[in-house]
Amino acid sequence: MTLDKLNVGERFVIMRFGAVSAVSARLEDMGLTVGTKGSVFASSPLKGTVCIAFRGYKLALGKSDLEGVVVRVIK
Repeated sequence: MTLDKLNVGERFVIMRFGAVSAVSARLEDMGLTVGTKGSVFASSPLKGTVCIAFRGYKLALGKSDLEGVVVRVIK
C-alpha cells in the first residue's frame, strides 16, 4: 500500500520508495526514511493534501508526492 491511500487515523511504517526521484530524495531529506513510523491525522480529498505526523512534527504533503512511498499499516 502507498502512503497516499491511507485514511485519517491509520498508523504506518515506511517500507521503501517505489522509484528514486527528486521527490523521494526530498522526502528523505525531510526525515521520511525507511523504518520511520507515523500516522495520518488529516486529509483534504478535494485539494489532494495528506497531513502526517512523524518524528515529533507534522507535515502536509500533496498526494502526488506520496504515491511512491510504500508503507505497511500498523496498529
